[in-house]
Amino acid sequence: MKRNLILALFAAASLMPFASMAAGHDHGSHAMESDSAAPSEAQMMPAAVKKVDKAKGKITLSHDALSNGMPAMTMAFPVKNKAWLNQVKAGDSVLFRSENINGVMTIVDLKPAGK
Repeated sequence: MKRNLILALFAAASLMPFASMAAGHDHGSHAMESDSAAPSEAQMMPAAVKKVDKAKGKITLSHDALSNGMPAMTMAFPVKNKAWLNQVKAGDSVLFRSENINGVMTIVDLKPAGK
């Protein structure tokens, strides 16, 4: 019985990394797995504003690879502060920081580049 318990615990422990992957990677929401914000995520990253969608509360940014592992891409991000939707427009260069909020990469800091 003790051997069966040890085997069961070992099997469960060896499957844990796969369980987080099986939970699903929703490319649309770009959910990043993170137990805590890494220091590199606190960096403001440069991006180009491609679109501002006030109705959906999202800003589409074209950005290089992010330090949290997200590859370079153009992506619509929801914003933490709705006022930002009125402060930028397509074609603007910005600095931004995003965080995983409830499984969705969200802009949590945004400012015009060079300021």
